[in-house]
Amino acid sequence: MAGRQTRMRRPGHGPAMVLVGILTLLVACASPGSSGSVAQRVSAQPSASATSEGTASPGPQSPTPSTEPAPTTGEPVPFEPPAAACPAPATAVTVPDVMVSIGDGPAIVATRGSSSVITCSTVGSFDGAAVEPRQGLVAHPGDVITLRLPVGWQFLHWEGSDRPAAGEGANVWPGAATPERPGSIQVPAPVRPGDSIAAYSLWVIGAEDRAVANLEILILVRVS
Repeated sequence: MAGRQTRMRRPGHGPAMVLVGILTLLVACASPGSSGSVAQRVSAQPSASATSEGTASPGPQSPTPSTEPAPTTGEPVPFEPPAAACPAPATAVTVPDVMVSIGDGPAIVATRGSSSVITCSTVGSFDGAAVEPRQGLVAHPGDVITLRLPVGWQFLHWEGSDRPAAGEGANVWPGAATPERPGSIQVPAPVRPGDSIAAYSLWVIGAEDRAVANLEILILVRVS
């Protein structure tokens, strides 16, 4: 007919197609692999911010290095004497004699062994003869020996040992530094009954700190 137009429908827009779309959407929402369930599983995982705030269990951590000191051997540390002050004394310095005594008993001069004297510019060594001391001290168990230097000399360090005058065996004392630099010190006496030879190695300083000496002394001690 003249003047009448026919409107053509586009495919896919009819009632049947709308119903099919709705059914497809319902099936997709009910499927286990849907995007909604995936979103729920993702939201159930701890977030990075939660972990950083400490609300989640921390992951494995690297071990902390040990700060405990290494075990020591228990051996005494060698003594390092101070350097002699300069200038060196104008005259040669001799190693001082050491007076030894026990309690209120008389003092005697200890038998000298090897020794050395160090100044700012010189080093002198003296090899003492291996002579057993003949004059000695009388001690009782628990006594100590007093070592005394002449005026102008002070002790820096001592260590010692003792052995039977006849026979074998020995005791060793690691000794100690004497930072207060006294003019006299007390050291252990032998404890075995009978005659013993006590030997002491001493570091001393004198001549207004311009001479440092190392000397060995021997003492005959009779313990009764």
